[in-house]
Amino acid sequence: MVWDDEAWEVTDETSEEAGDVLQLEDSLNTVYFESYEGFEGNAVDCIAAETDELAEQDAESIVVGTDSDGDEISGGDAASAYSVFTCTFTLEADVVLDLVEYNERRRLSDEAVLEVSQLTVREAYNDASPAVQNLLAAITLPGEEPVDEPIDTSGDDSRLANFIGDPPRITASDEGSHGMGS
Repeated sequence: MVWDDEAWEVTDETSEEAGDVLQLEDSLNTVYFESYEGFEGNAVDCIAAETDELAEQDAESIVVGTDSDGDEISGGDAASAYSVFTCTFTLEADVVLDLVEYNERRRLSDEAVLEVSQLTVREAYNDASPAVQNLLAAITLPGEEPVDEPIDTSGDDSRLANFIGDPPRITASDEGSHGMGS
C-alpha cells in the first residue's frame, strides 16, 4: 500500500503477533488499517461484527447508512465486503459528535482479514471520501500486482468501481435521519 506523505500523517503503526495496525490521518479523516486472524477470513462475517465493536467504543444511535432509495449501503461477499454506519459519540461536557464510519473488509487468507475503517464527522463525509477511496485503490493483497505510487480515483478507476461503485454520499434530512444518498 502506498499513500501521499504530504496528505497523510502516520499516527500509529504497530506490528505484533496478534496483528498489524496502521493509522493515517488527514485534515478530515482518521483511517485505520488492521490485519488479524479471525472470522475464518470471511469479510462479510467481519463487517457484521462492526455494530457491536462501535457500541463497545461507546457509540450510540448506530445505523447502517441507506441510499436515496432507502437501501442499506452495504454489500460484498466472503472475499470483500463494505458498509457505511452513522453514529453519535458523546464527549465530555455533553458535546455530541455525529460521525460516519465507512468500513471495508478484505480476506487476506482462509484465517485472516484486513479491516479498514474511515471515521469522519458527518458534515465532512462527502468531502473526505475521495481521499480515502484513493487509499483503498492503492491496497494490494497477496498475489496482486503492487501499486508503486498513490492513485487518484477522481477519474474512471475500474478496479475501485468494480468493488464498491461510487462512494456513498450523505444527504441532509429535515428529520435528522441517518440516510445516505448516492
